[in-house]
Amino acid sequence: MYYLELRDPPRAVEIYRELIQSFPDAPETLTARLQLAQILRVHYRDLRGAISELAAAIAQNPPQSAELKYEVAKLYFELSDFQQCELEADAVVQKYGASAYVERALFLKAQALEMVEGKHAEATCAFQDLIDRFPHSELQPHALFEIGKMRAEAGELESAIEIWVRALKNHPDPEVVQSAISRLRKRIEATTPARVGLAALKERQKAKGLLRPAPRTSIEAAGGSAEEAARDRGER
Repeated sequence: MYYLELRDPPRAVEIYRELIQSFPDAPETLTARLQLAQILRVHYRDLRGAISELAAAIAQNPPQSAELKYEVAKLYFELSDFQQCELEADAVVQKYGASAYVERALFLKAQALEMVEGKHAEATCAFQDLIDRFPHSELQPHALFEIGKMRAEAGELESAIEIWVRALKNHPDPEVVQSAISRLRKRIEATTPARVGLAALKERQKAKGLLRPAPRTSIEAAGGSAEEAARDRGER
């Protein structure tokens, strides 16, 4: 009542904690912990407090343990504790292999690895693991897109484009993928040796005065000066 009807989160927290302390083994205590975790997360941004309540709820071995463990992993990601997020997500995969949350946990694990410098190879393997295990998952094109991003950052531009083309087929926002492909193709074009060499040559010629603007009149084309060209235009 305090939380849902009276909109009084502080009082709701107080009552939920009183229930948990007084009746730790009561069936209602599980619901109390879940509600308390929600309040701490949403109203107080106390993510570690929410993690503590979810961990206590998981210890009661409820039917939704896989989902709760996944929520714990997400909270660690919000805290930027990517190492612990990876561990929690991996626990979902290892302990709840038949759960529908396994593919989400694999994706979250890969995202956590991607955020850590020097772990892009491991992140790529984690994304690929998701793709291999769940080829028809709605997360598959997102995993491909992330692999492409890491390839592009590593300078493997052609490989990144190939992967993004694969992601296009099922990606829910193909314009984002197409835009990324277009940017990368322009980058490749701008950095190809022939283009770079030509640009450098033009800069050297310009610096030495060897690169002159195209003639604007027949007098200039024949080697006349700008003054002669001006007089020619005046006479006309």
